[in-house]
This record gives sequence, structure tokens and C-alpha cells, in this order.
Amino acid sequence: MFTVPLTIPRRSLLLGLVAWAGSPALAATSGDRLPEPWIRLETHPCHGSCPVYTLTVSSRGRVRYRGQQFVTQKGDEQRWLSARDIGKLRKAIVESGFSSFDSQCCSCREHTDHPSTVIQVVTDGVLKTIEHYQGCSTTPRTIPILEDEIVFLTGAVRWIGNADQSSRRSRSQQSR
Repeated sequence: MFTVPLTIPRRSLLLGLVAWAGSPALAATSGDRLPEPWIRLETHPCHGSCPVYTLTVSSRGRVRYRGQQFVTQKGDEQRWLSARDIGKLRKAIVESGFSSFDSQCCSCREHTDHPSTVIQVVTDGVLKTIEHYQGCSTTPRTIPILEDEIVFLTGAVRWIGNADQSSRRSRSQQSR
């Protein structure tokens, strides 16, 4: 059997494999097993002044926020949740029915120029992702409520600003 000698140093090869494994090309999809973050909520821009930020929560309660545009606080912030708030988040996720919805339940594009929110939750080591396009009329009413609960229970509303929350609340109340 013909073999080709490996001329790449082992350390470089190992570092390259680690970098490749963590690349966006291998981003997790539903069914992948991941330990952290427990919750990830990421908003995407619209053709106006919609807040753009990323919020992650670890299962131990570490909240990380990165504000990008149209938010009160741009940049990185973090805080820790109490055990009580972690419990409230778990309850909000269960009560929303998040795990029972199809991953494509909220991504229709009936109306244009609306923002979208991606929610990812790891339950029992399995990642579930729902992209919520806020112009989709078939979105279950509990999804925008869950988004609000995540923002409020993590305390991120102080970094995002109240305008985002009042517009979400009015949209979710209109869809009831």
C-alpha cells in the first residue's frame, strides 16, 4: 500500500482541526448535541430602526449581551441570574411550547421589511432553533411572548431599551 508521509507538524494539524470544527460552516442544527449556551436569542435588522443584538444564557445563569445597533447599550455586557430567575426562564420555555413547534413554524415571509429573531434552546443536550420572522402571521402567539420573557428575565431590557419591548408587546397583543 502506498502512503504519503504527513509533513504538517502535529500541533499545527491539531490546531487546524480544532479551528475547522468550530467554524460557522459546521454551525449546529436541530438535533446536534451542544452543552452551551442554554438559550440564544439573536435579532436581525429590518429596513428601519429595529434593535440588533445577541443575548446568550448559560444553564448556570451567565447572561451575555452584545448590542450592535438601535439599542441603548452597544457592545458587550454580562450579568448573572439568580436560581429563581433561571427557574422562571425554564418555566417560560416549557409553557411556550417551544419544543413542540416545527423549526419552520415562524419563518414565512408574507410581509416584508420586518425584523427577525432567532431563538435557540438546548434541552437535554439537543439544540432546537426557531427563526421568527415578525411578518409571519402563522407564528404561534407564545413565541413573541417567550422572546419578551427571555429579554425581561435576563435583565437585558436595560441594555436594549424599552422601545423594543413596547413594539413587541403591541405586535403580540394584535396577534391574539
